[in-house]
Amino acid sequence: MLGVFLDLESLDRGDLDLQPLHDVLPEWHFHAATRQADVSERIRGACVVVSNKVVLDRDTLQTAEALQLVCITATGTNNIDLDAARERRL
Repeated sequence: MLGVFLDLESLDRGDLDLQPLHDVLPEWHFHAATRQADVSERIRGACVVVSNKVVLDRDTLQTAEALQLVCITATGTNNIDLDAARERRL
């Protein structure tokens, strides 16, 4: 199972303990930042995606076939298409 963190640099100043993430999934891809044009490619095959500022729109969510969970580290949810997430039961 693969987890992808799309924009770790947006909230980590070198002081985050990422061990709990490693404890729940055997494989993680951590990206400092992700351009919108690269989102679909980076989350392909991921079952868990973590995002702070990266937008997860309907098209992106629909093409991420393995996706089971989206985690938003921001205080709001405006960067994710909530209707599309609900439809996918994410």
